[in-house]
Amino acid sequence: MLGILIAFMAVSFVLFIDHYLLLNLPMARNIRKATFAVMNDKETLHNFEVNAGLKFMEMEEYNSILNEIEQGANTTKMAESILSTRTEDLVELERDTTTTNAELQQELSSLGLDKFCNNCMWSPAQKITCDGRVALLGEKYQTPKYQAMLSAMQKETCVKNSVPMMTQDKKQELN
Repeated sequence: MLGILIAFMAVSFVLFIDHYLLLNLPMARNIRKATFAVMNDKETLHNFEVNAGLKFMEMEEYNSILNEIEQGANTTKMAESILSTRTEDLVELERDTTTTNAELQQELSSLGLDKFCNNCMWSPAQKITCDGRVALLGEKYQTPKYQAMLSAMQKETCVKNSVPMMTQDKKQELN
């Protein structure tokens, strides 16, 4: 083993010295040229890459891949930042929505609109539900929704617990 190591070092030293033109050995030049020719052969490089599990590439290609990876990392960081900001906004909006919905329910309760019966019949003769009456008032007179609901509730049939809700059988009869 020591002999192989010494021989390898001797050949390397001779090639190194010949490279700097300190020796003028045609054989060293021929070995160097043959080595470069073999290492630049596409088939030899491919076999070496496959056997070694490596991939040779130009520095420009390597640098472009590194830049692409860096840009991808920056894009990911920016997307994570945007996502965290939007998640915080969503949590805040959900909290505000919950608060607003609770306030809305309290206001509807105070006005008595929590007793509005959507599916009850406003007018059995005209086959109109209370919801239909609210829609009609909104379309025909541009009456705001809650004001139209209060108007429809003036008829007792649109107030819950005063008249049972319309069943599926009655809905099918209307159609």
